[in-house]
Amino acid sequence: MKFTMFKRWLEVHLEQPFEDFEFHEIDARHLVAIACATFDPTSQRMLALMLAMKGQGRILKKITEILADTNLQMNWDHGLAGVELTSVGLIVGALAYDQRTGRDLGPPKWD
Repeated sequence: MKFTMFKRWLEVHLEQPFEDFEFHEIDARHLVAIACATFDPTSQRMLALMLAMKGQGRILKKITEILADTNLQMNWDHGLAGVELTSVGLIVGALAYDQRTGRDLGPPKWD
């Protein structure tokens, strides 16, 4: 995938639909309580690195530059990095994404 195509995908699927999203730790804890997620507030996972893994790290610097000062990166740094969805959370999250964006992702692909 060319980098310009990836940049557009990021804007359409992660930035625009969630531009007014705000992370609150209590929401993460609620997801844990209903078995939709685990939460580690000390997580040091890097968003740009996770997104660059598909490109085998070659585009890490470009992704880091794109994410700088975005709402997504700010929320990630504020605590979203510590949230990992469970299988139940993946289903609930996909349904919430479908509802928020009007797109049907279909059932999750289990690897």
